[in-house]
Amino acid sequence: MENLINNLDRTRAQTLALIETLDDDTFGKRPVPERWSVAEVIHHLTIVENTIIGGIKQKLQEPPQRLSLVRRLTQPPLRLLVTNRFVRVKSPARAEPLNPPATKRETLDNFTQTREELNTLTREAGRARLDEIVLPHPFLGDYSGTQFTRFAGYHEQRHIKQIKEIVKQLAT
Repeated sequence: MENLINNLDRTRAQTLALIETLDDDTFGKRPVPERWSVAEVIHHLTIVENTIIGGIKQKLQEPPQRLSLVRRLTQPPLRLLVTNRFVRVKSPARAEPLNPPATKRETLDNFTQTREELNTLTREAGRARLDEIVLPHPFLGDYSGTQFTRFAGYHEQRHIKQIKEIVKQLAT
């Protein structure tokens, strides 16, 4: 589990390094009206991680369940599906960043707190128990709790690319 958590932490450090120098105005500004701001991307990541945490907590209260053998053999690799920005998917309504916190500090505090909670939950549950949890992804299908924890990092890597695009657009 420590390797998984270290990967999550490395990804988080990349995200924070990318946005730490942005002033509040740039952080909250949309490059164009139909695209998210960096603040909205960070809020979206927080919402998604909170959803994963809630799903894992709920499933930990239920009897163990495993993915079917067919699903385990045929499921697409999360890393390739999630980090690739060539395929665009509209975020489900529950993950839309409709009301991000008012300040950059509050947004980042929520972002950090959520990751700390995911890391703690992951350590406490352990890999064996997380492998006995099945959670549905709205587009990708069922994955184990361990895979969903990995998904959090891959999802953030995808959005690091988006943040870079936003910052570049705002600079021009």
